[in-house]
Amino acid sequence: MLAKRAYKFRFYPDPQQETLLAQTVGCVRYVYNSILRYRTDAYYQANEKVSYLDANARLTAIKKLPELLFLNDVSSVPLFVKANMSLDVRSWECPECGATHDRDVNAARNILAAGLAVLAFGENVSDGGISVSLSCSR
Repeated sequence: MLAKRAYKFRFYPDPQQETLLAQTVGCVRYVYNSILRYRTDAYYQANEKVSYLDANARLTAIKKLPELLFLNDVSSVPLFVKANMSLDVRSWECPECGATHDRDVNAARNILAAGLAVLAFGENVSDGGISVSLSCSR
């Protein structure tokens, strides 16, 4: 039987971090609702489905509008709409910074980090029912 382990963390932001966190969450909410409205309108008005890349191109366009320049005050990472990317997309280019991201490379980095945590701490590392440990637990 696999033992599950959970960790609880508390975050005590200072006033500057609280402001940035509130601003980021507000911007994420605005972008999510804006892209959702864009997709919904496209579907109901023109019977078109907006692709992942089109939605992100729309995000880039709205960040350039004078009335929405406040979106540039927060990190672009939380604003980037990745939730609707299908699993057959193995690599993608960030429209904000132009960096190419590869899901398989990212998975390999996460596996390496889990393995290094096991070596460093000598403990099981568990996430979602998958356990990594130093010894074989068959």
